[in-house]
Amino acid sequence: MIFFKLWNCFGGYVIIKAKGEYVERLLNQASINNIFLWDIKKINEWELEAKVDVKSYFKLVKLSKKVKCKIIVVKKVGFYFLMSNLKKRKIFLLGIAIFILLMYALSSFIWVVQINVNNDELKQKIEKDLQEWGLKPGINKYNIDKKYVIDKILLNYNNISWVEIYFKGTRAIVEIVPKGPAPSLKEKSPCNIVASKDGVVEEILALNGEAKVKPHDFVRKGDILISGNINLGEGKGELLVPAEGIVKARVWYERSVKVPLIKVKKEYTGRERKILRLQVKGNEMYIYFSNREFKKYEETLLKRITLLPEAFGNLKCDLVLIKEYDEKKEFFGVEQAKKEAKEMLEKEIEELSKAGEIARNNMVFILDNDSNAVIGILNLELIEDIGQKEAIK
Repeated sequence: MIFFKLWNCFGGYVIIKAKGEYVERLLNQASINNIFLWDIKKINEWELEAKVDVKSYFKLVKLSKKVKCKIIVVKKVGFYFLMSNLKKRKIFLLGIAIFILLMYALSSFIWVVQINVNNDELKQKIEKDLQEWGLKPGINKYNIDKKYVIDKILLNYNNISWVEIYFKGTRAIVEIVPKGPAPSLKEKSPCNIVASKDGVVEEILALNGEAKVKPHDFVRKGDILISGNINLGEGKGELLVPAEGIVKARVWYERSVKVPLIKVKKEYTGRERKILRLQVKGNEMYIYFSNREFKKYEETLLKRITLLPEAFGNLKCDLVLIKEYDEKKEFFGVEQAKKEAKEMLEKEIEELSKAGEIARNNMVFILDNDSNAVIGILNLELIEDIGQKEAIK
């Protein structure tokens, strides 16, 4: 059935309205002549609505004349009619073609050069040099020699330990890792770089130590990524060093939120009163100024006086304001609940994405009839540095 609908959408079909005294006879004649009609709706005794493919429509028109029925085209649907309309609008088609070619051409150029380095002074110097070396806005990305630019940066800047250049759309992103200060005595203690969480390795750069994993390897939390225990060869023993490096991996997160369809709101009645509350060693006693009882209320502390210090019983006196309220149930609605769930999940994305670059995110919303709530589920994939140091014991 799905294939049939897709075929008719591609080939085109017509929604018709048949009017006349013998509309049912028209259906019988269509069946005899192998003309297939679907989604037939009888409007009244003299009128019906149906769908028919383009080829069968012309046969049906001939039959309608024989049974004295009138056929009116309500709507033309499908790719066939779309193309027919576009053929009549050649300038419009030409405009679309030019637009596509223009967008493709523009996407081949670099319009933004983004330098990622936590040093503003170094960033400004590199930005100026990159323009001289050919990496600047307006240049075709396919004319950029990445190896040449990377080598130039490393040769001209002794305070940079690692450089990578990659393209994302019309952006050229230059990732730079400056050399850190000389390690302190404590930092010279032998250590491994281990995985702080599960993930799939995307990129590994061992600055000191021996890499134990490679791109596309799946690692679990605690696995050694860069070892500080280097084997010097047969009979030469081992060398313990403080491992250093960057290990970027794909990490997955799942978060869920629940937003009820019915929310309970507080509506203050305007009735309120003040009371005294005595506290003795954690026990409370209320002293009321009137006998008015509130079914639902909230308390606000106005003032607290310590009558006796903790050594003599810890007696305190609080002046408390009691405000009465009624609870009003408000139907939130599925769409509104979904919107709120989406906003909550977007805040989760904003918080989680601080750890790395978003590779993929997907939100699914489910209506839970049992709890009368909309449940939003987020699946987020980040590329982040999962390496952390662990002392070699």
